[in-house]
Amino acid sequence: MSPADSFATAIGVGIEPTNPSAKLLADRVAKLSELRLSHAQG
Repeated sequence: MSPADSFATAIGVGIEPTNPSAKLLADRVAKLSELRLSHAQG
């Protein structure tokens, strides 16, 4: 697990799931880190 992924996971877990904007933020961070990883590998 990359630092960005664990960071996004910590955000998602650390914030109550009743906060949709926080979940969206965590999802966006995770997706951005995924794109960055795949771009760096490719």
